[in-house]
Amino acid sequence: IKLGGAKPEKVEQLLSDAELRAHCEGRTCVIAFLPHILDDGAAGRNANLKVLADAMKASKEGPMSVGFMWSQGGDQFEMEEAMGLQFGFPAVIAVNFKKERFGVHRGTFDKDAIKQFLTSLMRGGTPLAPIPASMKAIKADPWDGKDGQVPVEEELQ
Repeated sequence: IKLGGAKPEKVEQLLSDAELRAHCEGRTCVIAFLPHILDDGAAGRNANLKVLADAMKASKEGPMSVGFMWSQGGDQFEMEEAMGLQFGFPAVIAVNFKKERFGVHRGTFDKDAIKQFLTSLMRGGTPLAPIPASMKAIKADPWDGKDGQVPVEEELQ
């Protein structure tokens, strides 16, 4: 998965801290935190992933290399808390580990808004903050492409 500055070909799911660091090495990375599969279903998830794929394609027109990743909301709870993403999903951030800075997208979740967010980052128009030391991704399970199943709870007797 290590791309380190190469133009990305697809939006990767954030499954571990090592993959996050490798995918984002030497460039800015957009990370989208999408609604939980039980909240959005496969159709909603696929629609959100299409928005990210379209934004990624649009970003290739620009001068900087941008990586794109996504995570299911709640899978990276401590990272979401450290980045101040308590306002709901989908949520989008951009991180640059080399510069040790991140910015939060405040706006709609669509291709044009994400492209504008990246343009604003390049021009210095988006407020940036230091990456918190606690920003570490934990191991997550890959999405199987299907609707989620509500866990069956056993009754206590």
